[in-house]
Amino acid sequence: MLRDRIRARGATAARRSLARVGLEIGRRRPDNIHSTRADLLRRAGVASVIDVGANEGQWAGMVLERGYAGPLLSLEPGSEAFRALTARASAHPPWLVERCAAGAAPATLTLNVAGGTYASSFLPTASWVAEGSELARASSEDVQVEPLDHIVARHALPGPYLLKVDTQGFEREVLAGASSVLGRTVALEIELSFRSLYAGQPPAHEMLALIDDLGFGLVGLYPGYADPRTGYALELDGLFVRRA
Repeated sequence: MLRDRIRARGATAARRSLARVGLEIGRRRPDNIHSTRADLLRRAGVASVIDVGANEGQWAGMVLERGYAGPLLSLEPGSEAFRALTARASAHPPWLVERCAAGAAPATLTLNVAGGTYASSFLPTASWVAEGSELARASSEDVQVEPLDHIVARHALPGPYLLKVDTQGFEREVLAGASSVLGRTVALEIELSFRSLYAGQPPAHEMLALIDDLGFGLVGLYPGYADPRTGYALELDGLFVRRA
């Protein structure tokens, strides 16, 4: 059947993508994104990890806990979250931090600081998001934005990279300013929106098409943020590898 042939071609492409970074398709797979990521870090020759949208360093901390010991650069624009990030990173000397945001071009933009600082965004929250929730704006501050290519060059990070982008609807702009970095990236982890939490946030299908055009193949989608009332997935984390 045509459907089976399409599925077989897709599986072959996936095998090629994974083979390039030393992985194979099989019936057993790591049970969560942390295990899959740790396996990629060990076997894909990653020399540096780049963490865009670090918040207080929760994601980077999990990477380190699972044995990664190389250079790690975390970027966080929010002042409150950056203070917590700096304190956390001080115990891990290879962990570099910088207070800035990555985007398509140099700019000064207003960050909408949410009640839960992990949800802070340059975009306003969508109209359906309840006032007073952790996602709603609590304050604002002006922050500096630079292309990721400029930031990484300043730190002289060796490649190849694992690049993680979690910027609450600003992911497309981050990638637009990262052509050089993406050229040296073998693994990409990015947040995908299946119902926009922010006005103007690109939906998952648009981001998946963009990531495919950039030359990355999907390894897996993993649970992210869900609507606590319904259980519906709002955001999933996608893990991708550079195609051969």
